[in-house]
Amino acid sequence: MIYSICYVSTCDPTLEQDDVKALFKQTESANNKANIGGILLYSEGNFFQILECDSNHKDVIINLFDKIKDDSRHYDVMKIFEKTTPSRSFSKYHSDFKAIENPANIKELYNFLKLEKQNNPEGYSQIAYLAQKFLTLI
Repeated sequence: MIYSICYVSTCDPTLEQDDVKALFKQTESANNKANIGGILLYSEGNFFQILECDSNHKDVIINLFDKIKDDSRHYDVMKIFEKTTPSRSFSKYHSDFKAIENPANIKELYNFLKLEKQNNPEGYSQIAYLAQKFLTLI
């Protein structure tokens, strides 16, 4: 089983594009080393992130999310969901301005949304709406 958390937040307006790129690079490296899958997208001053790992290690993501909520580089952190699913949606962690331009990464995100529609029909429309906003704006 896979444990996942998804959230959106607002970027601190004092952050420059280079700061966001540095954040993406550090986040991708750390999460891949920790075997955390998912994606972090940034568009028009907002972040959208999905984090996932083996449910036997869910404390890793819970602790990470606690740190994320306290990070001064963003605010208004709104958790969209926190749940367990049967399988991973993301082969690794993607965090880059160009991540969504890669067809394989787009496919992983769309596969995630397809599974959400099947497994979480009540919450699917909200998640799909947010993801689509980021896909359209990038």
